[in-house]
This record gives sequence, C-alpha cells and structure tokens, in this order.
Amino acid sequence: MKAVSDVSFAVRPHAICGWTNGSGKSTTIKMITSLLPPSTGMLYSGQDIREDLVGYKAMLGFVPEEPHLNL
Repeated sequence: MKAVSDVSFAVRPHAICGWTNGSGKSTTIKMITSLLPPSTGMLYSGQDIREDLVGYKAMLGFVPEEPHLNL
C-alpha cells in the first residue's frame, strides 16, 4: 500500500505550507527532508535532489508540530 502517490506542489519563497490529517503528510515530509528515500525521482526546481543533496538541504526549513530541542 502506498502512503503517497504522484505528489507535486509548489510553495512560494518564505511561505508556510500545511496539510490536513490523513493526507500522507508525515511520509511526504520525511521524503522532502530526505529522511525517507522516495521510490521514484524527486525534483526541486527541475533538478534531481540526489545530485546535490547538501545544497538542497541548505535551502530547506522545517518546523515540526512539537519541536524537539536539546538545551
């Protein structure tokens, strides 16, 4: 069973993006943040993120619902 399939979206710079319950958001976020490899290609601005994963991650910002901070 697939958690997500054929996901495509655009987010403007500095925008906040959210999903509803049961929409596959946990799996999608794990793939976007490279914690879970997608089963097929993943593009950002037309480029496969695997070609420059470090550069891709440098442009990404993520704030979980319950931040886990080690202070």
